Amino acid sequence: MKLVTIDAREVAGRPGVLLDSGQVLDLSAAPGSLESSQWIPQSTISILAAGERGLEHALGLVALADAGRDKLKQIGALTSLSGTPLMTPVRRPGLILISHKMGNGVPASFIKSPNTAVGHAVKVSMHGQPALVANPMFAAVLGKPLYQGSEDTAEAAICAWTLITDLAPDIPEPETADDWRNYVAVRQFPGSLPMGPALITKDELAEPGELIAHARINGVESWSGIICPPASECVARLTELSQHYAFSPGDVIAFATAMDSVSSPRQVLKPKDLYSIAVGSVMELGFELSA
Repeated sequence: MKLVTIDAREVAGRPGVLLDSGQVLDLSAAPGSLESSQWIPQSTISILAAGERGLEHALGLVALADAGRDKLKQIGALTSLSGTPLMTPVRRPGLILISHKMGNGVPASFIKSPNTAVGHAVKVSMHGQPALVANPMFAAVLGKPLYQGSEDTAEAAICAWTLITDLAPDIPEPETADDWRNYVAVRQFPGSLPMGPALITKDELAEPGELIAHARINGVESWSGIICPPASECVARLTELSQHYAFSPGDVIAFATAMDSVSSPRQVLKPKDLYSIAVGSVMELGFELSA
């Protein structure tokens, strides 16, 4: 299942499901119109945090939607993806953590502010930079608390995956402590973390490390390859991170491939470039850069 957050008058948005038809079902509107059960999900994370019950409830609403499409369209609860403005699928994550390996193979991680996150199909300001480097990757979204966990508990805490793109000025790989501080600081501007468009639940996507991604700049394919380590490595990294970080449901942990890889997905972008990263029929994240 693909969960989205619909941009609405509510500050937190409204939870929805991206259907195989390419339409978006508004879960907060569907229950009343379909006379469904009493529990109305308030966010994508409330669905994930409810575990199997939450997913079963959302799937039940999707099944009911098949029989009531005309009514749902009339009340605006079933819309096209292109006509539905989306927020980040996790509205203001408590923690966004990027995990990768330096050129020497040493694990490293850094935090990005929740204020950096923006949704699919938005315009991202470059804030005067002549160029930015885009580094796409898969991110795990947690549905359970995790602290000092084992690999089993870390794996169980991952409930969904999403796409992100880490944007930053093109600077050399850090070698000193000062370099590292600057490397992190230049990644904190608003809009530097496009995310989404959806959360794809783990039962539908178990191994993102096996999928081939395709990057396009202005509609022309510019790169293809793997943007995520194997799931087992992601779990191992998350387990190690949990020895120091206390994670909560809704936290987003992205896993980059090695920085010195010859197949690095890093792409240099200029003002007015349209960028997208697509992973088969799983999902596609796109945005436009503005000066």
